[in-house]
Amino acid sequence: MSISKLIKTNDLDDAKMQAWDEMVPVIMASGKMVETTPDVAIANTYKGDFIGMLLSLDIPRKYHYILTIINMKTYNSYDGVSSFYIIPSDYLSTLYDTYVAGKK
Repeated sequence: MSISKLIKTNDLDDAKMQAWDEMVPVIMASGKMVETTPDVAIANTYKGDFIGMLLSLDIPRKYHYILTIINMKTYNSYDGVSSFYIIPSDYLSTLYDTYVAGKK
């Protein structure tokens, strides 16, 4: 899925994308990123479909953009068999809420 389609699918506006983009260094330095390697069956099912992989892991859609950005910075592309990073939703939620509150 392209970034532009991902944006439309998740109702992201410029402010939300900017917020996530500004948080990338914080997230990458946080120690909260969990490296995950799919099992063979999952890898075969979602080869080249990173968003499908995220959906199969029940990761909320509102975090797909930031996870895609983080993984693109780390791996450049997703081949379906490589490791990738997930980040706990509660951490992302708290980080986003703190960021937005600090901008007010």
